[in-house]
Amino acid sequence: KKGDILPEGAVLLRLSTSDYNLTIAQAKANIRAAQARLAEISVSGENQKSALAIELEALALKTSDLDRVERLYAAGTASQSARDAGKSAHLAQRQKVQNLQSSLALLPTQKLVQTEQIAVYEATLATALLNLERTELRLPFAARVASTSVEVGQLVVAGKSVATFDGIKTAEVEAQIPA
Repeated sequence: KKGDILPEGAVLLRLSTSDYNLTIAQAKANIRAAQARLAEISVSGENQKSALAIELEALALKTSDLDRVERLYAAGTASQSARDAGKSAHLAQRQKVQNLQSSLALLPTQKLVQTEQIAVYEATLATALLNLERTELRLPFAARVASTSVEVGQLVVAGKSVATFDGIKTAEVEAQIPA
C-alpha cells in the first residue's frame, strides 16, 4: 500500500509457477526419453554386431556351397538350376550381411543425434529453471511505497510499471532558516 515501508528483500511480485514447473517436468521427461533411446541404440549396436558375426559365418558357408556347386557344374555333375540356386542363396546372404553393415554404419550418427537432442533438452531445462527463479521479484533495498498501479491477481504485461518505491537510506528535508 502507498506509504508502507518495506525491508530489503521483501517480495514485491510473484508470478504463477505452474507453466514453468510443467516445462521443467517436460524437459526432464524428454531428457530421460532421449537417454533411453541412446541406451537402446547402444544395445541395438551390440545385437547387430552379434547378428553380423553369425551372418558372416553363414555367408562363408554359402560361399563354400557356391564354390562346390560351381566345381560340380564345371565337371558336369551339377545342373544349371542347382548352380542358380547356389548363386541365389549366396547373393541373399550377402544382402543380409550388407544390410547389417549399413545399420551398424548408421549407429554413430544416430548416437550423435541423440546426444545433441539431450543437449537441446538440457538447455530447455536450464531455461525453464532460470525462468522459475524469475517468478519472484524482490526489493533490492529498503524502501517506502510511493505508488502502486496493480492489484493482486491482475495480469501484468512486460514493461508495465506496477509500483514506485523511494529509498529510505537518505531523505531530503526542506528547511527554511531565517537569515
